[in-house]
Formats: sequence, structure tokens, C-alpha cells
Amino acid sequence: MRAEASIAMGTILNIVSYLVNMEKTVKVPIDLVQKLYEIQKTTSSIIETLEELLDRESLERIKRGMSEIEKGEFIKAELGDIPS
Repeated sequence: MRAEASIAMGTILNIVSYLVNMEKTVKVPIDLVQKLYEIQKTTSSIIETLEELLDRESLERIKRGMSEIEKGEFIKAELGDIPS
């Protein structure tokens, strides 16, 4: 899945690069560019989530974490408590 996301991102960048380097000027409304960027971010996020859910080890960690939370078996920490 990550390879497909990389290919899609590469394709988008190639199109943008092509448009930028064309001899003739192409006008693209800024709101269209912003919307395309938002769509790309959303799509990437969905693909990353699906990859996590399809990975057996990740899914087991998620299930284990949910179980620990239900049982109260977790340590509450503030951001300042976590070493950088």
C-alpha cells in the first residue's frame, strides 16, 4: 500500500512539475490546488490507517492497548513527563 501511495504522490508531483515547466502559461485556481492538497492528505491518511489495520502485529498491538485501557492497566503521563 505504501508503494501505491508513493507512486500516486510521485505522479502528482510529476504532473505539477510538467505544468510548471511548460512553455505556455497554465492558470490553476489556488482553491483548486488547496483542495487537491487536502484530498491528497486525506487519501494518504486513509491508506496509512488501512496499512496499520492490515498488519497483523499492528492490529494485535491495537487490541492489546484497547484491552489494557478497558482494564485500567496504563500509565497516565503528561507531555512534560515524556523524555525527548
